[in-house]
Amino acid sequence: MGERKQIRTFCGVCAISCAVIAEVEDGKLVSVKPDRKSKFRHEICPGGKGPLTLIGTENHPERLKYPLKRVGERGCGKWERISWDEALDTIAAKFQDVKEKFGPERVAVVLGEPKNMETIFGHKFATAFGTPNVFTPGGLCGVPRQEAFYYTFGKSVLADWPIDVAKPGDPMPRLFIAWGADLRRYLGRHMLKMARESQAKVVVIDPVKTWVVKHYADIWIRPRPGSDGALAMGVLKVIIEEDLYDKDFVARWTLGFEQIREEVKKFSLEEVEKLTWVDKGQIQELARLYATTKPASIQEGNSLEFFANTFATFRTTSILRAVTGNVNRPGSDVFLTRPKHARPGTLMLLGKVGRDKDKMLATDLSAARRWSYTPYQYLHKANLEGKPYPLKAVICCLTNPLVSYPDSQATHEALMRTDFIAVMELFHTPTTSLADIVLPAAWTWEVDTIGYWGGRKEEYRAYPKVVDPPGEAWPDDKIFNELSKRLGLPYSYEDASEALDELLEGSGLKFDEFLEKRKMVPLKEYKSFDVQPLETPSQKIEIYSERLAKQGLNPMPTWQELTSFPQTTEEYPLVLTSYKENSFMLTGFKMIDSLRRLTPVAVVRLNPQTAAELDMQDGDWICIETKKGKITQKLLVDPDTDPRVVNAAWGWWYPEMGVETGYGWKKSNFNILTGYEQIAPPVGTPELKGIPCRICKA
Repeated sequence: MGERKQIRTFCGVCAISCAVIAEVEDGKLVSVKPDRKSKFRHEICPGGKGPLTLIGTENHPERLKYPLKRVGERGCGKWERISWDEALDTIAAKFQDVKEKFGPERVAVVLGEPKNMETIFGHKFATAFGTPNVFTPGGLCGVPRQEAFYYTFGKSVLADWPIDVAKPGDPMPRLFIAWGADLRRYLGRHMLKMARESQAKVVVIDPVKTWVVKHYADIWIRPRPGSDGALAMGVLKVIIEEDLYDKDFVARWTLGFEQIREEVKKFSLEEVEKLTWVDKGQIQELARLYATTKPASIQEGNSLEFFANTFATFRTTSILRAVTGNVNRPGSDVFLTRPKHARPGTLMLLGKVGRDKDKMLATDLSAARRWSYTPYQYLHKANLEGKPYPLKAVICCLTNPLVSYPDSQATHEALMRTDFIAVMELFHTPTTSLADIVLPAAWTWEVDTIGYWGGRKEEYRAYPKVVDPPGEAWPDDKIFNELSKRLGLPYSYEDASEALDELLEGSGLKFDEFLEKRKMVPLKEYKSFDVQPLETPSQKIEIYSERLAKQGLNPMPTWQELTSFPQTTEEYPLVLTSYKENSFMLTGFKMIDSLRRLTPVAVVRLNPQTAAELDMQDGDWICIETKKGKITQKLLVDPDTDPRVVNAAWGWWYPEMGVETGYGWKKSNFNILTGYEQIAPPVGTPELKGIPCRICKA
C-alpha cells in the first residue's frame, strides 16, 4: 500500500460545495471527509450523498474513457471507439456545414447546472461560433427570482443567509421563513442551532414535512403545490389591510404601494384559503408574525421556480419584504457586493463579441434575452413545430435532456429530429443513447479548476486536481476549447488552463495563489439607500414597474395571474408534485451502487387515506397518469403527505435496463407527465408541479 495523500478542496456535487478533505492512495480516491478545521461550511449532506457520489464516480468501472462514434441506427447502442482527432474533426465538420448552409443559430449548445468552468466555455464557444441558442436550466433555476429582484430592487443578488457570507457581529434574524427551502441545506445545522439559541422563530412553508419541520419549526404551513403566489398575496393582503406595514419605509423607499393596495381588495381571505388549502387563521398568523418581528428573513427555495407563475410569485415575496421594511436592514435580507474578480460573462464574450439576439429561438422572452439563455421548451417548439426554425445540431454538456426536460416523449422526438448530436458525459445515459458522438468527460476533481455559483452565492472556489481522469477523458472546458481551435474561432486559448488566471483578474491573485486562499465570497453590507441608491429607474423599490408595463407585462403581480394554476377535475382528481431524493444529484449517478442501495427505485408518496381508498399497500408499484402520459413508481405510504397530493420522485432512469430501452427512461421518469407547451413570460418557466393527475395499481 502506498502513502495516503490528503488534499483540501470542496465537494462540488451540489451547489452548497462543503469543504472536504480528499484522501488519495496510489492514485485512487479512498475517502472524503468533512474539513472540520476549515473556516468554510463543512457539513456533509444527509446520507453522505457527496462523498458517496465522488468515491463511486472516481472508481467506477463503467466510466466513459474514450471517444465513441455511433454505429447503426440511432438508439441501437452500438459504438465504435475513435480517436479524439476523429471525434473533434467530425463535430467541427458538421457544425461548419450547418453554419454555411443554414446559419450558426441552427447549432445549439445545451448546458446543465454549472460545476466549474465548463459552462463558461460552453457559452464562450457559442458566442464565438455565432449561435445565440444556449439551452440552460435558467428558466427554472435562478433566473425567475433574480429577474424578480431586478425589476423590484434593481439588483439580482439579494442574499440568503449562508454562514460563509455573514460577517462576524451581524445580527441574527428573529424570524426565518423557509418558503419551499430546506434550511438544513441552505443554512446548515450549525446556523439552525444558532437560530434556536438566539430564540429566533422558524416558519416552514412546504407541502412536505421536512427534517427542519420535524426538528426546528415553530410553525409548519402546508400549501397546495403551485399556490405559493396566492398564499403570498394573501399574506400581503393581511399586512396592508390590518395596517401592519412599515409606513415610513414604504413612504420613503417604495413606488406603487397604492396600486398593490387596490389589488389586494379584489379577493377575500376565504378565496385564498380555498385555493391554497391553508387555513385563514394560519394566513393571518403568518402575516402578523412577519410584519411585527424585526428583523426577519425569507429564504425561498428552488421549488418555487417550477410553476408558470413563478416570476409573479417572486415579485410578490419581494413586495412582502418591501412593505415590512425587511430589505437591507441589519438581520434582514440584504444585497451582496461581489468580490473583485472577472465576471464569468466577460470570458463568455457576451460584451466583447455579443450575440444576435434577434435570431434567438426565445426572442420573445425578455429575461432570456437579458440573461442569454434558451428555456428547455424551445427545443420542442423548434424541432416539433418548426418555430421559428428547426435546429440541425446540438452539443450537450452537464445535462441529460431526455430525463430532465419537460415532456420527455416530446423531447425524445425533438432529439430524434436533430440531424447531429454530440454529448460530453461521465457515463452512458438516456441522452447518450441518442448521440452520434459521445465524448468522455473528466470532472471537477480531475483537473485544476475554479467553481463558481452566481445569484445568491456569488462565490468562486478553487479546486485542486485530486486524481487523474480515466483513460482518455478530457475536461469539458478543454473539449470546447479544442473544438473552437478546430473551427478557427477567435478568442480560443492555446491551452484551456489560461482561463484560470483570466477569471481571477482584478482579485490580485493568480490561480496558484487562489489554491491557498480557496474561496472568494461577496461582502454582505447593510448600506443605507441614501449612501448606495437603489438601481431601479426611480431609485426606489418598485412594487409597480413601468419597465414591465412597457414590455406588455403586468407591472405588478395580480391575483388573477397568481391563481391561474391548473385545477383538478373528475378525471384527474389529485394534485401531482415531485421531490428530489437526498441520494442523487439531479438525474445523475443512478449507476453508483452505494447510492442505489440507499434508494433502489423511484418512490411515490401517498397519504394512508388515499392509498386505502384505492386499495393500495405500502410497496405496491402504482401508475401515475396525467394528460401527457403514464409512469410507474413504488408506493411509500406517508401520513405527512396531504391526502389530495401525489408526491412522485423526479429524475429517474435505470442503467441496469440497458441501452435497448434507453436505460429505462420511460418507466419512472416524472417528466413523462409534464408538458412543454406553456412558456410563461418573461422567464419561460413551464408548469412542472401542481398538475392534475390520477393513480391506479400498476
